[in-house]
Amino acid sequence: MAGELLRTRDILKAGQTLEFYVDEEGDRYPSRILSMTEKELIVLAPVDQAGVPLALNPQMKLNCLVQVKDEQYKFQIVLRNESKRGRVSVWHTALPEKVETFQNRSFVRVEVDLPLEIRLISAEGAIGRPMKARMVDLSGGGLCFELNQSVEPGLQVALQINSIPEIGIIDVMSRVRRCKPINPKAVYLKYHIGVDFGYLPRSVTNRIVHYLFSVQRSRINKAAWLKGR
Repeated sequence: MAGELLRTRDILKAGQTLEFYVDEEGDRYPSRILSMTEKELIVLAPVDQAGVPLALNPQMKLNCLVQVKDEQYKFQIVLRNESKRGRVSVWHTALPEKVETFQNRSFVRVEVDLPLEIRLISAEGAIGRPMKARMVDLSGGGLCFELNQSVEPGLQVALQINSIPEIGIIDVMSRVRRCKPINPKAVYLKYHIGVDFGYLPRSVTNRIVHYLFSVQRSRINKAAWLKGR
């Protein structure tokens, strides 16, 4: 959802964490602003879920989200080149002229490590046995969990969540959007399964979003405290 346009330098600062992505449904890749010049934004090379830096594709456009207090902002960058700072790779990108407020808070994904119970549903509608799993990330619109088997995108998964503080039990149907191996070269493969929630009452979605922002605030405060030690 489009929001208010703001000047880049009023929002972006060195040290801020970022998330790069190509489209709303795809994976997001964490990064951090290292420095800014009049025409350039210099960031850590984003990494995938295995911690491997992404390969640079010059002139490619990427979407980016940045969290500032309780607000989230979106902008687009154009990749230029890559260099080294010590042992890390950094990307040089064109400095965006404007950023905009990003209103779709329900779909802000936050890394969490919480248990849940899942039941896989086959294409024929057969409901599988309950299995324990752990979340990788969570939003008001879905989540990602880790599993030791692949699940075909498009299939349904029944979820039972009883680990989000002050929310209680959530029973919801979901649909698989993506399934990726964590480490394709591993002997015993594990997968990240991304799902979208089916119907959830708006009150439940709001409580999930409130919990996620409390997690983010706590992490920001902890990082600031560690930096000030």
